[in-house]
Amino acid sequence: MNRLYVLQHAAIHALLGWSFAITLRPGARPLVTLLAERVHSQPLEPALRAYTRRVTLGWSLFFAAMIVASLLIYALAPWAWWSFFCTVLTPLAALLALV
Repeated sequence: MNRLYVLQHAAIHALLGWSFAITLRPGARPLVTLLAERVHSQPLEPALRAYTRRVTLGWSLFFAAMIVASLLIYALAPWAWWSFFCTVLTPLAALLALV
């Protein structure tokens, strides 16, 4: 049963990471750039476009790191540690990433 929770956690983060990463392909508009342009109702300046691309990359890496950490904790630590990581530390890490 525990494996199902680990799979669910990893799958959600993989889907989120893929959603950001796929927009980093050449010729595609990075997800954060697209969101920023919609908020501001106009194309972004080149410097801001470069920044939002880096933010999109950062979120892609964040989600990948969450998968790796989750799997390592599951494999190497007691279940209670994994549970704490997923229910407390993962949301906190996402909030801190926004700062």
